[in-house]
Amino acid sequence: ALYLPWRSSVTVAGYLILSGLICFQEMQVEELSAVRQTLQADLETSIRRIVDLQAALEEVESSDESDTE
Repeated sequence: ALYLPWRSSVTVAGYLILSGLICFQEMQVEELSAVRQTLQADLETSIRRIVDLQAALEEVESSDESDTE
């Protein structure tokens, strides 16, 4: 077999680089997951506020109609 002294060091270096990239990507996934959860909570809060505002508006409209009768 042909002995290439640089081959093992390149393999180790490549492995370390790939390990670092995988670790970085895992951190990004965790960070994006946290951002998604925050945005989901914000969206749910906004939807609840819209529903509350719609109910309040309907209440005002119905009281205005009963006042004009």
